Amino acid sequence: MKKIYFLLFVLLISCKNDDSLNHTNKAKALIERGKPDEALVILEQVIKDDPKYLDAYLEIGRVYEVKKNLDVALKYYLKVQEIKPKHVHVNMYLGNLYRSWGKPDQAIAYVKKGIDLSPGEPWMRQILGNLYQQTGQLDLAIESYKKAVSMGPDDHLFIIDLALAYEKNGDKTLQNINFNGE
Repeated sequence: MKKIYFLLFVLLISCKNDDSLNHTNKAKALIERGKPDEALVILEQVIKDDPKYLDAYLEIGRVYEVKKNLDVALKYYLKVQEIKPKHVHVNMYLGNLYRSWGKPDQAIAYVKKGIDLSPGEPWMRQILGNLYQQTGQLDLAIESYKKAVSMGPDDHLFIIDLALAYEKNGDKTLQNINFNGE
């Protein structure tokens, strides 16, 4: 009998997460279509129904970033950190937020923290390269892009970013680029 109750509990939890995921994905699509207020209504309901579903908090933060209310966005991102201190993606969101605030050093620190938590994500290296490039640290940008290319050689954006960084650094031949990121 205990096994049946346990299985029912697991099924109930997974259904709740599926609903939260589906609603959050619908809200993400609304944000992309320029309808942040509609997305916000859905996301607030997700949090009400499933207060530990962290992606909803992240997307609410994104809504407030779109609406240029960065202080409120920060509140939601920090809530994710409070619930799960080692959440990888919140660091990317915080990095983007601080970049928006014109605070590249804090942005870089958060992105590096995300990389430390999940070193196998090439897109995080790309974001770090973008931040370095924006702050004029081209050598560090190139190294970060090279790492992204070596980790995800099929992603053409990594290669394009690397090529542009080399060009900006004075290498007009772009001969330094190969598809292994070396």
